[in-house]
This record gives sequence, structure tokens and C-alpha cells, in this order.
Amino acid sequence: TLATRGRWHKTCQEPRVGDIVLVHEPSTTWIKWPMGRIIEIHPSEDGVIRSATVKTRQGTVTRSARSLRLVEPSGDA
Repeated sequence: TLATRGRWHKTCQEPRVGDIVLVHEPSTTWIKWPMGRIIEIHPSEDGVIRSATVKTRQGTVTRSARSLRLVEPSGDA
């Protein structure tokens, strides 16, 4: 019999409320990406965090979790 394995062997750290992140903007270089704080997370039906709402200087945006780059984790671990 074959053993069932998940596709991914390790999981990345999921975004949490309070994390400081860079918001990936595909049309600019990473040095110009806006920095912000996650104020809300949006898990999918299977419990995996797929998107988050981030407050930046320019306003509040909702982006996919893949578009966020962790700069500093929140204090509560």
C-alpha cells in the first residue's frame, strides 16, 4: 500500500493580527512596497489563512497572504 502524504512538507508562518508586513506590489521594486500592520485576517473554509486586511499610510487594503512579506512578527506568539 502507498502512504498518503501532503503536498507541502513544511508550512510557512501564517500571518497574524498585529504583524508588520510589506505589501507586494507587482509593478514596483520591493524597496517601494508599502509597509503596514495586519488588522484582520480572513481564513478560508478549510481554516487556512488566505488573505488579510492591512493598514498602511495610504489607507487600508486587502491582499492575499502570498502578497505579504513578514517584517516583524507581533508580540504575542
